[in-house]
Amino acid sequence: SILLSQITEEINKNFKSLTLAAIAQKLNYNKNYISNFIKNQTGKTFTELINIRRVAEANKLIKHTSYSIAQISELVGFSSKTYFYSEYKKHFDHLPSYDRQYSAAEFLKV
Repeated sequence: SILLSQITEEINKNFKSLTLAAIAQKLNYNKNYISNFIKNQTGKTFTELINIRRVAEANKLIKHTSYSIAQISELVGFSSKTYFYSEYKKHFDHLPSYDRQYSAAEFLKV
C-alpha cells in the first residue's frame, strides 16, 4: 500500500528522532489510526519498527567506525544505553561488543 510505503520511507529517513505523533501529523492521519495500521500491516508496533531500524544502523556503525558503543547508541536515537543493549541483544542474540570484537578480528586478518 502507498501509506505503508510512506511510513517505511519516513522510518528509514528519520529513525533517529521520529515519533508516532510526528509521522501521523506529517501524513495527515490520527496517530491511533497509524499505530493500528502499522500493527495490522506488519505485525509489529511502530516502536518495534523504529528499534529494528536503529539497531540495524548501530550494527553498521559498530562494524565500520571507531565510535564508542555509547556514542553509537546515541547517534542512532536511543536515549538509554541500557535499553539500547537490550534491543541489540534481542535482535542479534549477542551484545554489541561481540560485533565490535569480531569486526576488529576480521580487519586484522586482511
